[in-house]
This record gives sequence, C-alpha cells and structure tokens, in this order.
Amino acid sequence: MIAVACLTMLAVAASLVSVHPARRVTAARLVDLTTSAMPAAAGAGTWLARALEPVVRRRRARSMARPDAASLAAALDCVARHCASGDTLGAALLAALTNEPASPANSALAPARSRLTRGGTVGEALAAVPIEHPDLALAVHALRLCAEQGGNMVESLDRAASTLRERHGVRLERRAQAAQARLSAHVLTVVPIAFAGWTIATTPSVQHFAATPIGIVCVVLGLGCNTLGWWLMARITGGTT
Repeated sequence: MIAVACLTMLAVAASLVSVHPARRVTAARLVDLTTSAMPAAAGAGTWLARALEPVVRRRRARSMARPDAASLAAALDCVARHCASGDTLGAALLAALTNEPASPANSALAPARSRLTRGGTVGEALAAVPIEHPDLALAVHALRLCAEQGGNMVESLDRAASTLRERHGVRLERRAQAAQARLSAHVLTVVPIAFAGWTIATTPSVQHFAATPIGIVCVVLGLGCNTLGWWLMARITGGTT
C-alpha cells in the first residue's frame, strides 16, 4: 500500500512535467522527496507487517477454532448417519466426534467427547459444552432434544443441519455483497492520507500551516476521524457471525 502511494506520487510528478512545464521545479521536488522516502516507506511497511503478524495469527487462530455453521452441520449429518445405521445417540455422537477431532465443530464439542468417553450420558456430555456461538447453541439444543424426547432423531438432526447450512449460506452471501463496501472503505481511508501527504510535500504554505499548533491539531483530528471512519465501516461491513 505504501509503495502504491509512492508510485502514485511519481505518476503525479510526471504528469506535472508533461502538462505544465512551468512546474518542473515542483515536480522535481516531488520526485526527489518520493525517491528518498521509498526506502523509509519500505522499511516502515516491513516493520508494520512484522508488528501486526502476531495479531493476524491470533485472529486467524480464533477464526479457525470457532465452530462455523458448515462444520456443525457436517457433524450433525454424521450423527444422523450413525443413528440411521442403528447406533444409539450417545454412540453416534461419540463416533462423529472421534472421526475428525481437529475440525472446528469437534473441537468445540471436545468436552462432550471427554464425558462420553468416561461413560457419561448425552445430557451430561452436552451440559459440559460451553455455548459461545448461536450456531453451536442450535446444534447442542438439537442434540439435547433428541436425547430427552427421542422420536425420529434422524429427521430432527437433518433439519437442524439444513438450518445451519442456510445460515452459513446467508453469511457468505452477505460477505460477498459487502465486498464493494469494504473496498470503498479502504479507498476512502488511503486516499485522504495520500492526498494530504502530497499536499504537504509540495505546498510551502501548507507545510508552514502544518507546523503550527493549529495545523498539528488539524492533522491529529483528521487522522483520528479517518481511523474512526475506517473502524465504523469495518464493523458495518463485517457484521456479526
């Protein structure tokens, strides 16, 4: 992103030279400033990437550990298949959780697997699962109803799995529709900063104003409002899952 901004400034300088020959001095200053700033910008970008790497890793780990609707639906399908083959609900649930213990759904239901392995009932096993997500709450509720009420467990689990898949599809569609809004948020965040930097670098009066206390306050307020706008747009377009 920083390299793109530098290249954009070089392109602006080239356009100044070609369109307005009288502004060769300003364009030359801009070229010199951009060329000298590119190594520092590259170093700053590398430092920023290394500083944000732990945050990105933690967010990625939380995202992978959180059970999504698709994995929960697959787990319920597996339980339904075992029930249809004649297994009890407890044996079917234990078999489903043992098949793929590394999946997000099975990781979230790991306390239930431990209770079932030690000989606990399905109700006791499900009571040990911490409910931290609506999709997980639906899956646990469907399993608990099957354990308490009985009936056609295969049909009940199939309907719960279908509901979870529908939720997953709605979330994917919402993310696809919000892609343009997210792109606009990135553009509206970067362009004002790039334009302000270019203006300060090429206009002496703006440089003088930016060095005054009022100018510093304006710059800080502008960066703060820009950051706040980016955060609000990220919250709006990201939604809740």
